[in-house]
Amino acid sequence: VVEDGKVTSLTCTKFADTPSIGDLATTDEYLNSMIDYTLESEFDVITSATMTSNSVLAAVQAALNAAVKGE
Repeated sequence: VVEDGKVTSLTCTKFADTPSIGDLATTDEYLNSMIDYTLESEFDVITSATMTSNSVLAAVQAALNAAVKGE
């Protein structure tokens, strides 16, 4: 969820990467670390879950971009 150009909540609804590795990037702890992120925020990836982290970050950035454009 994005409100006023900031992430207010995140939920992982689908996971299809390597269990016990990629799922590190879908934990509540990791997702909640992105609360209040904006398009200007620096995004961190999780070591050993880089590809999943990048996918999560891409989804967050797409949501932020859509919210800014009013979509």
